Amino acid sequence: MAKECFWQGELNGKQIDLFYNKYPFADCHGLFVPERESKLPQLLSEGMHQYMWQVTEELSHTLPGVGFGYNSYGAYASVNHLHFQMFIEPKGLPVTANHWQHNGGTETYPVTVIKKTNVNDAWQSIVELHNFKQPYNVLYTNNEIYIMPRKAQGSVDVPEWSSGFTWYEMCGAMLMFNRDDYLGVGEVTINELLSGNKVLA
Repeated sequence: MAKECFWQGELNGKQIDLFYNKYPFADCHGLFVPERESKLPQLLSEGMHQYMWQVTEELSHTLPGVGFGYNSYGAYASVNHLHFQMFIEPKGLPVTANHWQHNGGTETYPVTVIKKTNVNDAWQSIVELHNFKQPYNVLYTNNEIYIMPRKAQGSVDVPEWSSGFTWYEMCGAMLMFNRDDYLGVGEVTINELLSGNKVLA
C-alpha cells in the first residue's frame, strides 16, 4: 500500500493518507483515509462527519469542485476501514443539478435525496438512518451535503455492466467498462435502475 500513497500529513488536526485509486472512475479520484493507524471502522461518527464538512469547505478554496463520496455499511463500502472517495468535478455530479426538487427545481430525482446545508442538521438525518440500520450514501460538496438512503447492497439486481451502485452511481454518474454498454443505456434505463434502489426517507 505504501507505493499507492502519494501524500501523507496533518490536515486540520488529523493525520491523513491520500491514496491514488487503481481504477479511477472520477476526475482526480483518490482514497482519503483519516487516522489510518487507528484502524477506524467504516462507520461515520459525528466528529468525522463534522471534519469532512470542514475539509471540503477548506479545500474548495483552492480546488474548485472538490468533493467526497461515502458508502456506509450495506451501500457498497469496499472495506471495513474508514475512508472517503475524493474527486474534483467543477461542473458537479448530476444529483447537484438545479432542476431537481431537492435543489429547488421541479423534477423528482429517482432516489430519495436528503439535502442539507447545515452540518448539524445533516448529522441528525444520518443518526436516524443509523438507528434504523438503513444503508446510505453521502456526497460532501462545498456548503452542501447530499444523503441518499438506499436499499441494501445485494437486495437489488444490478445490470451486467455494473459492479454495483455506490455513491457515484447514486449521484447519477454511471460507470461502464465498454463503449457498447455506454451507447446502449439511456436516461430512461438509468432512471429505472436508480429507482430500484429507492427507499422512503
